[in-house]
Formats: sequence, structure tokens, C-alpha cells
Amino acid sequence: MGDLSRQRDYIAKCIKVITPKYQYKVHNSNRGPKHSFSFEINNIKHRICKTFFKNTLAIKNRPIASVIAKKNQAGTIEEEKMGKHGKQYKISSDIIKGIKNHIDSIPRIESHYVRQQTTREFIDWGKNLTDLYTDYQTQCLSDGVEAAKIHTYRKVFNEDYNIGFTHLKKTSANYALALKTLLIKQ
Repeated sequence: MGDLSRQRDYIAKCIKVITPKYQYKVHNSNRGPKHSFSFEINNIKHRICKTFFKNTLAIKNRPIASVIAKKNQAGTIEEEKMGKHGKQYKISSDIIKGIKNHIDSIPRIESHYVRQQTTREFIDWGKNLTDLYTDYQTQCLSDGVEAAKIHTYRKVFNEDYNIGFTHLKKTSANYALALKTLLIKQ
């Protein structure tokens, strides 16, 4: 069973709350109800011990405790709420807009050799992503705006843009082409 909810439903089907015949109640005790474990074979329930149940299903105490805690009065298991609580950290749109404005302001060079085959643009002059992020930080500091973390900058750069880094060979034709492209973009 690859689905977590199906696994929990199966475990819930095999667990039953029992009430013992005799019970010595301690006042203000935190003890919960007792549970029995069983497997159904040929429509006959066979009661087993907890250790046999855990070893047969290759599970530990935690899945059993989760099922018992999530089981409601109707006998169904609550839906899994991992990652669905709505309190995830969200980066403000102003920060994302600032990152995109900075990346758009970077002069780009088209590839000299594979211009017709790709839409990828290139940044030259010995820059890398860390250098671009440092430039972004200094720009945010001078503008008095909050700067994003480097992993956010990297994520926007890699997911929203098709930009690579290149180091053109120092031939006069490549140097002239790069200079011409930079002057046109500015």
C-alpha cells in the first residue's frame, strides 16, 4: 500500500478499543483506553499481541499511535494535514519583483555560434551568480529595500530565466560583438 491514508485505514481496521472486565481506576490518571489487535483471515478475526502485529506489518509504535490519535468517534481516520496548515513562509511579491528587475537590468550577450538553435542568453565579463547577488544586495542597500536571501535569488534566476554564464575567447571579433551587444542593450 503506497498511500498513507490506505495504510492508516488498514491499521485502524485491525485495532479495536476494549474495556476490561475489572479495572482499578486511579483518580486523575492520564491512561487512555486499551486496544486489541487482530488480523482477519477467511472472514475470521484472530486476536494477536501488539508485538506480533508490529513485526508482521514491519512498523513501529508511531504509526499505531498516530492512528489511535487520529481516529474519531465514527471510526474513520482524519485526513493528513502535513503541509496543508496554510502557515508556510511566503516571499513577498515586492522582493520577487526587485530580484526580477535586477536580473532584467543585467546586460546580456547572444551566443555567437548557436544563435538560431537556442533562445538562451549569456552574461559575460567574469560574473557568476554570487557576484550578481552581491550586486543585488548593494543595490537593495542603496535603495533602502530589504534584500532576499541568496537561495531565493538563485531560485528566481534558474526557474524564471534562461541565462547562462560564458567566457568569450579574447579574439577581436568576439570582443567587438560583445561590446556592440552591450552598447545596444544600454
